Amino acid sequence: MARRRAADFGLSEELVRYGFVALTAFVLDILLLVLFRRHWHWNYYLSVSAAYVIGTFWNYFWSTRWAFAYRRLASKPQEPIIFWTIAILGMLATIGLMRVFRHHNIRLVWGKILSEIIIGVVGFSAKKLLLFTNLKQFREVLKWYRAAPTLTKLHLLLRRATLPIGRLLQQVPTDAKSVLEIGTGYGLIPISLAEHRYYSSRLPRLAGTDIDEYKLEQARLAAATVNQPIAFTKELPPASELWQIILLSDLLYLLTPAEQNRLLDQSLARLAPGGRLLIKGMNHRPKWKFNIVQLQEFWAVKILRITERYADGPFAYVDMPVLAAQLEDGGYQTRIIKLDRGWIYPHLLLEVQKAAIVKS
Repeated sequence: MARRRAADFGLSEELVRYGFVALTAFVLDILLLVLFRRHWHWNYYLSVSAAYVIGTFWNYFWSTRWAFAYRRLASKPQEPIIFWTIAILGMLATIGLMRVFRHHNIRLVWGKILSEIIIGVVGFSAKKLLLFTNLKQFREVLKWYRAAPTLTKLHLLLRRATLPIGRLLQQVPTDAKSVLEIGTGYGLIPISLAEHRYYSSRLPRLAGTDIDEYKLEQARLAAATVNQPIAFTKELPPASELWQIILLSDLLYLLTPAEQNRLLDQSLARLAPGGRLLIKGMNHRPKWKFNIVQLQEFWAVKILRITERYADGPFAYVDMPVLAAQLEDGGYQTRIIKLDRGWIYPHLLLEVQKAAIVKS
């Protein structure tokens, strides 16, 4: 049965963990290679093969028990078979590369280091894809959006791979009766919410709005495909229509500061008493993660035009702690939740709660 580890970490933490495992396996491999070849005087290819096999045993043990967050084929015979198939192919490729390096008079240890770096990158990618990735989440996207063009599907798969939807939707109360996402795009979050039943007894009233009519049409087709009654519209619902949960996911940075304030006012006005506004954005720290976000959004919005934006000028990234302090001054309760553990993007959620009406 497929198994997810209790500690839910993402790709960047997996890279660090696997890198440590691969490094220790590599050191073990090198030490054994030197021992077999120079001290025990084994045949060259036998030394390389034996050291590689023992290092692979070490790699497999720690990969399955510590390095990866998800094992798609845990407790199934296919897992070691696939792992060792990748390892054997890697070993053959390593021997071939080392033979080439040796032919060019590169020393044994340096040839081993260079070949391990090359094969390590390919090996990680193959293991991650075939063994340690929850493919169900990507199959779901392809099922929901099977009527969408190929480029749209690729965009949605990338969005699903880089957004911690599970962590985000865990902040939606299970008894919520109404949920609105403003800036819903292709409707991935409302459809995920409906399909995975993040509610206790019945489907909440779900809706999404966006300025991009093409994305809304794809969202409607996807909702119809999975038979979910989600209202996708271009205009905001009337102010008289109140919602328990309103989501703004990676939206505010696309607006000017004046537009941000106006949208926040409109959203808060549409919250029911005791309702919550969930603002998903990006933390400005650590700086290296935030730099990755800025670079990606520059390409997505200004170069590739994947995301619609009417405002001109630089992106207005919101400093969440500053916004939280401003909203608290306005009488709202706020809470900042970090969603980025193990993710290469600094995902951050600001929860804003409206006061409930107290009966006298």
